[in-house]
Amino acid sequence: MSQKPLNLLVILGSNRPGRIGERVGQWVLKSLEGFPEFKVDFADLAHMDLGLSLSAHHPRTGIYEGGVKELASKLGAADAFIIVTPEYNHGYPAILKHSIDSVYAEWFAKAGAIVSYGAASAGLRASEQIRQVLAELRTHITRNGIAISGASQKIKEDGTWIGTDDMGPAFKSVVDELFWWANALKVARETTAYPA
Repeated sequence: MSQKPLNLLVILGSNRPGRIGERVGQWVLKSLEGFPEFKVDFADLAHMDLGLSLSAHHPRTGIYEGGVKELASKLGAADAFIIVTPEYNHGYPAILKHSIDSVYAEWFAKAGAIVSYGAASAGLRASEQIRQVLAELRTHITRNGIAISGASQKIKEDGTWIGTDDMGPAFKSVVDELFWWANALKVARETTAYPA
């Protein structure tokens, strides 16, 4: 087991005005306070200048500019990540897809988990699509995830959970699995070259 805390990046994947995602992101950050095995960083895609074109940088060469350079730096330093995403029209937000496509090797051999939110679907369709995309970028997404329906009724603006359902055990299950994979992949990255 790693002696030092592993670096965990929480990515808030929506930039829509009036989004509920800030509440969900704050809830994730508050919940992670009980897990000292992770050192947590945060990336809110709404506050990063990611641009609309990939022409300003070249993901496969690691040449980045602007907000993409900041995102690449944060992701590159991370051993694991949690994506917080809504579901829009049976999919996930364009800003999140753009951020995934804007960097490349920084995703490799990392562990990730997904916290989704939405109406009746709780964001599950968005979550499944993200899994397919990140598999191409050589990441391992945990089997367990969190899916929240009606987040605006369950989470206060400061991230306090007020829902009647207890999400603590489910969140712990996700984070425990994420830590296992993050630790295993960190050891692998440090001892074995990733296959071409």
